Amino acid sequence: MNTTTVKILFKLFSGVDVITSTEYLPIVEISVAETERMMKQDADDSDIRLCYLAAALANYRCRQILCAQDRTEVTYAGKCHAQTTIFPLNMRKSCSGTICTYARISSSPPISFSWLLPQERGRTMLKTIIDNVISKLEQAGVENVYSAFDAYAVEKKGSLFTIVGVGAFETSAPVYSLNCAYLPFKSEVEVNVTAVKTMPMTDLFDYYAANIEPVLMGMTDLECSLKKIAIKFDSNIQRLVLTVKMGVCGITRIERSSP
Repeated sequence: MNTTTVKILFKLFSGVDVITSTEYLPIVEISVAETERMMKQDADDSDIRLCYLAAALANYRCRQILCAQDRTEVTYAGKCHAQTTIFPLNMRKSCSGTICTYARISSSPPISFSWLLPQERGRTMLKTIIDNVISKLEQAGVENVYSAFDAYAVEKKGSLFTIVGVGAFETSAPVYSLNCAYLPFKSEVEVNVTAVKTMPMTDLFDYYAANIEPVLMGMTDLECSLKKIAIKFDSNIQRLVLTVKMGVCGITRIERSSP
């Protein structure tokens, strides 16, 4: 087994460089020895998969040690203790997310740690997605673009305007490094192009195809796929509405703060 390869893979998994620093080197060495003990006598010790296994074991042990050093009621995978109740104490903004400080409620002195408030995280990510789409449309010269959550009256938005909203939102389990958390997400972005009822449907679709579709399909920071497109008359607002639903997925990086 190539120990240097294990060190490189361990840095990839954990973000800790054990080649230039020896602080966590014993963890790697123990993991290599543990992997070697698991091998059968006739096994090929040059198999690269053994290096991946040893690096993964080292990362697992490293996560456990770091969580114990942080004195937090949270596992290496980010889960809170089942009998621990947490509540937000204060909030501050980082360059890439909303971070909240929590405290453990118990009879002993509270232990504080920093993490994301789920509700605030969700609201922030929803707003970020909508603002991102609106910004791209406005940069492309599309006029009268609004968020689905604004309070402007329909009659004040113009004869032809675009509404951007989110119909569904889902996050997966975060992936942790020493300084950041990477949060995969999936969402359904809904874009409604609204026109006066006298406008021909073909003209409305041509407007979408020429001005909006290239922007949505050209967003390189998000992975987008068209799920549905339809045109109908909305009797509630007496307008013609072209509705586009797009599946959007990506990964948000959120910086972790120190207690």
